[in-house]
Amino acid sequence: MDLNSVLIRSLEMKSYDFKVKNIDVVTSLLAGDRKTMIDEHQMVQVFLNILTNAEQAMYQAVGKGRIEVRAVSSDHGIDITVKDDGPGIPAEVFNRIFEPFFTTKEVGQGTGLGLSISYGIIKQHGGDIWVENG
Repeated sequence: MDLNSVLIRSLEMKSYDFKVKNIDVVTSLLAGDRKTMIDEHQMVQVFLNILTNAEQAMYQAVGKGRIEVRAVSSDHGIDITVKDDGPGIPAEVFNRIFEPFFTTKEVGQGTGLGLSISYGIIKQHGGDIWVENG
């Protein structure tokens, strides 16, 4: 599977939301046609979960934002970075974001499953997922 196609498809699915919420997206994708063994549908779900969380946090904080998506080949596989200019994750919840049913959203606004599901999918694919404030 071409990972660039999965990333582009995920970004296209969010393009309307990004446009109406003043979210700029910058991409730097893999050079060439690097193929990898992934479940396309599961990886789209991972990217949608991450992109949606970034979008909502930035929009709620300042009404706009910027997301950078970068994919590069490395010695151990493919590294994907999603970086946003949102407010960051508060220290008191930072270590809990991958816990099932943990959410910082209002009742009815989120299930708290998006990042825990993403964590599981990435682990099933033999990868790692983490977050950094910076």
